[in-house]
Amino acid sequence: MSRFWGLGYSIATNQYKLLQSYYPTLELNYPTAEIYTIGSGTWRSIGNTPTGSVSLPFNAFLNGALHWSKSSLGGEFINSFDFDTERFGIVPPPDHFQELDKESGDTTTGVLGGCLL
Repeated sequence: MSRFWGLGYSIATNQYKLLQSYYPTLELNYPTAEIYTIGSGTWRSIGNTPTGSVSLPFNAFLNGALHWSKSSLGGEFINSFDFDTERFGIVPPPDHFQELDKESGDTTTGVLGGCLL
């Protein structure tokens, strides 16, 4: 079973949190997401991930959210998880990106100088 984790910090609650996503059974099409607040001792389910895949080979944490490139072809370009609201979201790509760039699947997301790359 593949699991993905991402560490983040909630400014609103002043707490570190760990995001976990995994496929609990082979039959599910979307992974389940859980959140762990450091020091709480328990995981809380936050439902299925809306993006189908949370792939975090490099944690790009910026402005209270983790960001990652979608690993499958097509669809949105950059996905996010906000640790304050505990919700998934989508970051639209810059205007200069072409459709082919969005679908290449070879993109790595990162942070440099306070900007998302």
